[in-house]
Formats: sequence, C-alpha cells, structure tokens
Amino acid sequence: MGTAEVTHSAEGEAQRIYGDHAPYLRELGYCPIPLDGKSPLRRGFNKWKYNQKQATIDGWAKRDPYANVGLVTGLCKTGYDCDLVVADCDDEEAIGQGVDLFGETPGKVRTFHGRHGWFKKRKSLDLGKVHSLRPYGYNIDLKHGQLQAAIVVAPPSVNAKHDNFPYTWEDCDPTVIRDLPWLPEKKLFDVLNKGLPSEEERTQKNVEALLRDGSRHLTLNDVMCGMGGYYIRDDLNGFYDEGRRQNPRVAQVTGKPELSDFDVVEVCNAVWYDFKRGNLTPYHRTRGRANMADEEIDLLTEIDSDHAGDAFMMLARLRNKHSARCKRGETFVICPDAMARDGTIKGWSRKKIERARDLLIEAGLILRVIDFERRYGKGRAAQYTFNVQEPNLKANRSAGGGAARGQYQVTLSSILDG
Repeated sequence: MGTAEVTHSAEGEAQRIYGDHAPYLRELGYCPIPLDGKSPLRRGFNKWKYNQKQATIDGWAKRDPYANVGLVTGLCKTGYDCDLVVADCDDEEAIGQGVDLFGETPGKVRTFHGRHGWFKKRKSLDLGKVHSLRPYGYNIDLKHGQLQAAIVVAPPSVNAKHDNFPYTWEDCDPTVIRDLPWLPEKKLFDVLNKGLPSEEERTQKNVEALLRDGSRHLTLNDVMCGMGGYYIRDDLNGFYDEGRRQNPRVAQVTGKPELSDFDVVEVCNAVWYDFKRGNLTPYHRTRGRANMADEEIDLLTEIDSDHAGDAFMMLARLRNKHSARCKRGETFVICPDAMARDGTIKGWSRKKIERARDLLIEAGLILRVIDFERRYGKGRAAQYTFNVQEPNLKANRSAGGGAARGQYQVTLSSILDG
C-alpha cells in the first residue's frame, strides 16, 4: 500500500477528496476505493465478495483523506441484484458512438478527454473479459466487474497528469446511481458477435489514415514507407508486389484511377533506396524495449507470488511484439502449443505459458476480447489486447533526465532469449 499525492485547490488548500466524499458515496451504494492518480491504494479488491462496510470506508477516509476516489464497478449497487457498468468514451467522436450504441443516460461524468456514461446491468450478465470495444471500431472502454480494468475514477477526483483537471458530474450528482438505465445488452452483443474487422478492412483504414493532399503518388509513398521494414533485407520483388497490392486501395481512397505499373515501381524504388541510404530505419532491426511498472509487479505478486515473475516476462514480450498492433485497434493471439513448440520464450513449456497468460488475464493487464470458438471441427483462436488503463506513475527525473521512478525499460533479448 502506498500513499496518495496531495492535491491542492486553486487557493493552495489541500483537497480532502476521498476523506470528504467516500463515506457519502458508500452510503449511496457505491464501493469507493482510494486511488493515487488512477492506481488503487488497496489490494485484493478483485477477490472481494461484498462491498466494504461503512466503517471500513470511514477508516480509509481518515487514513487517505487526500486520495482520489475510485469505484469498483462490480460492487456498486445500482438496484436489486444489479451493478454498475461504465462506458468510457475517450473523445467527442466516441461520445457520439456511445450514444448511438447504448443510448442516453442521466449518469454522465466529464473527463479530460471525453465522458463516462453510466448504466446498470444484471449481476448475472457476465461480460467476461470484454473491457474494450476498440478492436470493434469504437474508441470506448467498458468498466465492469472487479479487476483493475473495472475501476473508474469518480468526481471530484483530479487528473494529476493534466494540471489537476477535475472529474465532474454532468447535469447530475451521486444520487444518479438510483436512476440509471439498463445496459442495452442486445446492441452490445450484436457488436461483439459481428466480430473484428477483417484484415482487408483494417488495411483500408490504415491507407485512409495516410492520405496526403489527395495525391496517389504521395499516399502510396507513405504506405510503402510503413511496409519497407518487412521487405528491406533482400526482397525487392516482394516490395514491388506489395506496392501493386496497395495500389487499388490508394486509388479507392483518393477517388482516382490506379497508378500505372511503371509509377508503382518508381515509388517503390524511391522508398527502397531511402531505406538503403539510411534515411528510413526498418524497425525490425532495432532492439525491442517494453515499458514496465512497479504497480504491475505488485499486482501480479499479490495474486500469485510464485509465478508473478513468469507473467511479468511474458507481458514484456507481448508488449514489445504487439503494442503497435493494439494501438491500431488490432488484436493478437496467444497459442501456448505453438509458442512452446517454436521456442518463443526459450525453455518454456506449454503449461508455463498458459499459467503466465492466465495470471495476466486475472490481473487485467491483458484482455480477452474474443473467446476460443470451435466451428465445424475447426477452432478460432481467442483474441487478446492490452488493458489501456496504464498505472499512474510519478515522474522522478534527475536533472540529467532518465526514466520515471517505478518504470523500467526491459531489454527483451537479455531476459527472454538467454
């Protein structure tokens, strides 16, 4: 357990955020937990069977009066046999998406980037590991259950990373928990059952994002700059074929006819020689690094101290390999049999990989967005993504710079391949 950084008002007075508000929230049926920024100051909440008693919350309010207030959504009582689910919309576009998908709700909280929409759901409704709708095209996270990904920051907490920006109730107050609408289950499951965008759809979206000045040549140039790292070693012909494959997509995005094969080859040559001259750097030649945090080590150790180290190492490997993919809204697969057979992590057995994976899921550090499914005798692999709610780390930089205290850059080749 740590202590929260003290937040001060504009007048310089320390704000008793948790101390003044948590006891009242508990009286209304919330499950308030003290936070340091977004990081819980209490552990084991993922195993709580019931909300904490009023006396416990009162004691925490005296112990950590200046902490932020977080809510364990799965233990917040919104009615008989109901709990809280929050749609975390990260920008104005996502707010509109949230209204289209879930409908309006009187329970709204303004955040630095967007808005939280509050709904109630049946306790018997198991949303499993679905904590993000980003792989489905929505810039929305779902806060539900009792894992760390389920904790939502509540007003009047502040966002310490953005000039102490306060979370605020939007046309409501804490008593809105009594009047929340039902989560529209059918609409949500229609989205989930539709599945992830195809590779073709994701590639088309990436090309659209690179559209430059309506120009086919410039757009294809930018697309191929991103492709160069895959081919630069020795496959110029493969690079040409990739340019030909991207040409129809570029034409569709720009609304113009496809470039001639001569023009495609000319663009590919220009990009290729930029790589050769060192003006562009293929990422596959660089050493992978993954940012890790003290809070993640503590969380894994509290759940399973015997195997926390293995899970931490796997998390480093996954972040190094799949972070960019997940930022684009894509997912990744963890196949223990194949990883053990191929020696992805040298010396690891299938059982060891499965155990590390399950511990990362339990800790909420990775999220299973699609479960394994067997159809017509064949299996569709489960799909995973990273939990976008990162631990709140305090910067502790020396005059000469350096990483934040409690945050490490793990060089994967030194710990995983040796």
